[in-house]
Amino acid sequence: MNKPPCRMIEYKNSSVIGHAVAFAIIFLLLYGSCFAENLENEALFRRGLTQFQQGKYVSARLDFNEIITDRPASTRIPPSYMMLSKSFYNLGDYNNAESTALSLRKLYPESPYSKWALYMIAACRFRLGEIESAISNLAILVRSAKDETLKSHAIGALRFSILPATDPDTFYSVLKNNGIDRSAIESAELRGTDKEPLFASQPVVDCE
Repeated sequence: MNKPPCRMIEYKNSSVIGHAVAFAIIFLLLYGSCFAENLENEALFRRGLTQFQQGKYVSARLDFNEIITDRPASTRIPPSYMMLSKSFYNLGDYNNAESTALSLRKLYPESPYSKWALYMIAACRFRLGEIESAISNLAILVRSAKDETLKSHAIGALRFSILPATDPDTFYSVLKNNGIDRSAIESAELRGTDKEPLFASQPVVDCE
């Protein structure tokens, strides 16, 4: 009378083991697929960076755009927005560069690239002749950016690119309205702040 229950327990144990094995196989397949996809996304992003550094901005733009539009699970989407904006900028397409940077700030406001996107927006506004808006955006970075490299670039752009191209009274008035004292800008030379043309020295966004 005790044998049937034993066979039932054995059957249940076999069933549990079978389900566990099947689950493990499915997990490994999914993990392998995700791992392969991540490697592919990384390779595409790195290729875009290399092409950008080589001045191949059209090709770089296509790679970064593919990550954004076709690879929604990629962790490289925020930096891809940043690099896509930079690619447009270097192609002289300031409207698309600005709209891409705005999208980055809207979709990923907590991303470390969001502040750099504001820097890019200021660059585009300057190129499009919206000088006061460019000054205001850079003033925000001077006042609030925790990244010292970004803050230094913002000060350098204000002092060595925008100031020589605009009326000094207007320039310092806009800064004052944004809570920035003129001494913060005038001291840029003493600190050896970057003097390259506006935004030219903005570092390539890495994916570290």
